[in-house]
Amino acid sequence: MSFLAQLFQTHAAPRPLVNVDTRLPLRDDFPDVVHVKGYTQPIDLSVFKDVILAQLDKIRGTDAPDNIVTIAYPHKSPSRIFPEPQNLTLMARRFQTELRRHIPRVDWRLATGLCELRHLNRSSSKAQGLVQTLRAKHHFGFVAAHQIDPLPFMDRNNNAPSYFVVFDDAYEQGTTAANMISFLHHNGGHVLAAASAYPPQRQKSFQLHADKNAIPAIAKALAGFAWVGAPEGTRQQYINDHIDDYMQELEQALQHVGLSLHTLTAAECAHMVQYFTPHPYMNKMNYNAFIAALYKKTPRQKLAQCSQSLKKILG
Repeated sequence: MSFLAQLFQTHAAPRPLVNVDTRLPLRDDFPDVVHVKGYTQPIDLSVFKDVILAQLDKIRGTDAPDNIVTIAYPHKSPSRIFPEPQNLTLMARRFQTELRRHIPRVDWRLATGLCELRHLNRSSSKAQGLVQTLRAKHHFGFVAAHQIDPLPFMDRNNNAPSYFVVFDDAYEQGTTAANMISFLHHNGGHVLAAASAYPPQRQKSFQLHADKNAIPAIAKALAGFAWVGAPEGTRQQYINDHIDDYMQELEQALQHVGLSLHTLTAAECAHMVQYFTPHPYMNKMNYNAFIAALYKKTPRQKLAQCSQSLKKILG
């Protein structure tokens, strides 16, 4: 490529990316998140290699170049608060190096320019609560100045799907990963698999996709909540008559924050079951308070509402 062509490619406007408030569901065959280590231990691709090769076999022969796979990782946009290189970026580079060594048939690109543009302070313990997690809105974007590897995904003239692997340091509820996967799919990308450098509770893998038992478990927990509040003598009949109403009300509340029972991660479902399960020794948020919290306006929504009211007054 000539110098002029390189200069044009560097400064050409990338195609616009869209952030939507509605999370897409993971595909039914999305594999479990694989622990590849990466902190103080050498990266281990013994399991992940089999997972990614199986995914590549599924897309072989499609219109897209399956020899190019991009590693996307939810790092913060470089700033004075989060200077480069961030720890996650360093781990992602190590991950890229090992993938290139173990699966050389694939051209592994690193999406250094794809990053989080909104600081949600998810590292604090308060921000890890279920309500705060479900109400948090990630905003991803592309900073061309920080992109090193050429990304076909960002070429506005490229209509073929781009393949991705999502890599993160740790998965607690899987919210960030699910939102990033949804963002990539909304913008035409296709995520093959996900990997973690640090497993929660030292698990070898992490189930991102909620299994078929997750929603019935939520319904069972809500039945327990209904049992406590139902009149004595008619409790079971009350549950049978109202459990569908509870589930429908929960679904509507989740949709209000851009989610659905069918787009929750496995850990989000498990966390919700704990919230709805009465415990004599813990001050758990009950169902009614949970629903009300999902409908509560965020500071950003309140500000937008005030701005609209002010415009009407001034107008």
